[in-house]
Amino acid sequence: MSQSIWSLSAALAALVVAGCSDPVPPAPRGNLVFTLTGCTTYSGGVGAQLGQDVPVATKSIQLPATDGTRPGRRIEDGQEGSSISCSVDGGDTNSIEARISGTQSHPSAQFVENVGIVIADGYLQKTETGGTGQANITLHTGGVYYRTPEGGSCTLSLESSRTDNQFTVDAGRVYARFDCAALEDPPTTGCRASGAFVLERCEEE
Repeated sequence: MSQSIWSLSAALAALVVAGCSDPVPPAPRGNLVFTLTGCTTYSGGVGAQLGQDVPVATKSIQLPATDGTRPGRRIEDGQEGSSISCSVDGGDTNSIEARISGTQSHPSAQFVENVGIVIADGYLQKTETGGTGQANITLHTGGVYYRTPEGGSCTLSLESSRTDNQFTVDAGRVYARFDCAALEDPPTTGCRASGAFVLERCEEE
């Protein structure tokens, strides 16, 4: 009998501890689309369904639109081989630190490769028409890394001429466009890039 009472007490104690513990926050999620020009011509994205049986048109609309009209299909950290981490504090300048990495079918060949973006020292200042800001950005495609040159930066924007603009930034989330007038993969220079990204469920500090 004493053993049964002890077992019941232990079970109740475990329930109390479980009930008092903090809930596990949901995993961050997001997506990415980008185009490289100048030193190369390449289009990449994270968030579209994988597989050669998925139509190209379907993959295209699953990626975020660069005019703010479609946030697209968001995937969670760890889903389909992705790695997503982010922080968007939601303060006066909405500082942004983020990393999105995932796999896609190569645009011109029948194989899968890793692509992604790192956003460092980013911020977005809201305005009446949307908002603008800057960030240091690194894009990677199949092991090649295109980085913001020392002393340079890329532009972040919430601006759009579309009436159905959904670009936004707030504590823990952002959907924005980016434009990089100069990226480099030393000794290669003269690279440019543009695109959009969505980040949700981010840390807010």
